[in-house]
Amino acid sequence: MTKCLYYLFVILSLSSIHRTVLPAESTGIDSLLSVLGRSEKDTGKVFLLIDIAGELISNNPAEAIAYSKKALRLSVKLQYRPGTAEAYNMLGSCYYQVSDFENAIQSFISAKEIYHELEDKEGVAIICNNIAGVRLKLGYYKEALKNFIEAAGTFDDIGDQYGAASIYNNIAIICRKQNNPNESLEYFQQALRLSQELNDTGLASGILHNIGSVLQDLNRNGEALRYLNKAYRLRIEHHDEYGAAKSAKGLGTVYLNMGDEERALHYLLLASEYSNRTGDLHGLADCLNKIGVICFNQGKYEASRNNFEKSFKMGKKLGSIPIQQFAMSWISSIDSVNGDPAGALTHYKIYKLLSDSLLNDTKNLELTEMRLNYEKEKLEKEKQLTLLSVKNSLQESRLKKTRYLIFILLLGCLFMIVIGITIIQRRKLRTQKKIFELELDSLRQQMDPHFLFNSLNSVQSLLIEGDKATSNSCLCKLARLMRLMLEGEQEKTVTLQNEIEFLSYYMDLMSIRFKGKFTYSIIVDDDIDLQNYKIPSLLLQPYVENSIYHGLRNKKGKGNISIEFKMQNNHLHCSIEDNGVGRHAASEYKEHSGLIPYKSYSTRINENRFRLLNSIYGKEMGVKFVDLTDNSDKPAGTRVELDLPVLMYQN
Repeated sequence: MTKCLYYLFVILSLSSIHRTVLPAESTGIDSLLSVLGRSEKDTGKVFLLIDIAGELISNNPAEAIAYSKKALRLSVKLQYRPGTAEAYNMLGSCYYQVSDFENAIQSFISAKEIYHELEDKEGVAIICNNIAGVRLKLGYYKEALKNFIEAAGTFDDIGDQYGAASIYNNIAIICRKQNNPNESLEYFQQALRLSQELNDTGLASGILHNIGSVLQDLNRNGEALRYLNKAYRLRIEHHDEYGAAKSAKGLGTVYLNMGDEERALHYLLLASEYSNRTGDLHGLADCLNKIGVICFNQGKYEASRNNFEKSFKMGKKLGSIPIQQFAMSWISSIDSVNGDPAGALTHYKIYKLLSDSLLNDTKNLELTEMRLNYEKEKLEKEKQLTLLSVKNSLQESRLKKTRYLIFILLLGCLFMIVIGITIIQRRKLRTQKKIFELELDSLRQQMDPHFLFNSLNSVQSLLIEGDKATSNSCLCKLARLMRLMLEGEQEKTVTLQNEIEFLSYYMDLMSIRFKGKFTYSIIVDDDIDLQNYKIPSLLLQPYVENSIYHGLRNKKGKGNISIEFKMQNNHLHCSIEDNGVGRHAASEYKEHSGLIPYKSYSTRINENRFRLLNSIYGKEMGVKFVDLTDNSDKPAGTRVELDLPVLMYQN
């Protein structure tokens, strides 16, 4: 009994769902202490100490840690392995409560090793869930999801509805972190249904809180307030200050988003008080960040800065990069408002360093694959159980079930054939996609030396002419170009902002090479997000190169290249237009010039890239050449129109 109740508490505490915890002066504590004084069995004392720690964990975590350590020392002295595992488990829970995540992880790992040794599947599953809760708190979503999946398989095996509800809740949390709010709501609703079937209001309060948080993400603020208020009232009724702090913080956040700063500040101050009493430094730091935002909006910059500095110190102590990032970005803004550009730059650099160190270890595709694997394994287990049931029935009455057996076997064979064909097709598609990606990487690697050869050739021409100043400027711009190429070498796509910067440097280099022969302009629609829109790397440069070498180099007078980006029919439309001699005149010039014709290898490479990119993304990426004419129907240049899929940057 002790083990089951305690495990339930640990699961829920790490999933933002808590069972009822009485105050330290409650009759529950008094009763346990009384029993402890009368206990004569040493192993019984171990569990009593753990139960006392469980009663104290919310309102007096420091004393709960002391009782957990007493239980651990006694169980080690008695060489009582089950008691040692449970003591480590409770100790990890206590450390988590005070935001000492490093010691929490170490304690849980020690407990897991002992449960493995004892072949206690339930214990291993619960510890996996607890470890995942800590990693989720710290932002390590990929590792957390692995632990949740491991726990989920065991809970399904033993038919534990409490465990299943907790896992649904935790997977929903990760879906939310991965910006899948609708999928997150589905998992939360499943967890809420199980909690209502179990009639567990403590479990339900945490899930109500989480649903409210997701609705807040979707800007459904009215619905979010209703769910968060229900969670807040239930947690107050159960004297759950840790959970009440979270719900109060959620209410404050919703009101802040709605512009009601007075109510927002009221709930955030309540949340700070609860978090401070329970020792939840992570929650306290988050509240301080939000209070800092309110103070900033009200023009109270000194108070705002104090809150952000306190939050940053707590985030650093906790090892929480998101908290440090948020605080440092606002401190930089305060410096900027106060007319301190040096301070603003210093704090912004710290913010960027924190951003670079934060790993994006969970992607939507990985989450989907893990979920499908989990469902597939579950289906396989159900199939095995069905076949076993059929086998047992046949053993009871072979003659009566002969025809039924044949029918089932035929269905089973058909099912296996379908499954086998499906698996083979999926593997074939994955292999084909991998081949496409490898071919695309090969083409990108061909583009790099081609571009480098042409650029160095331009610099060489200047050196031969003796123009050292211009050649030096070219080399500087070429160095910057090479850096941009190296930075994006490992990526198949680059942001539109990086591509525009790359094209600007390239055209500057070519303008110097041809002694100001042409000018250029780049126009981007206001509704295009340069940071979040992405395109395949080195895709546009070959067409700009053609405009320069074929269109403008042989033009009399000064030329111009105009590049424009805009949205058309859910596609990113790019046009590259020059006022050169036109494609027909350029072709005739190559035939009669007597010079070695310039071969556009990059254009041919791009044609192959378009084919492979369409195969990978499943979208139509097209290119169209338009010959321009003037009022007299004479050639007036060339326009290249490219339709690109909208590829969004994912954090």
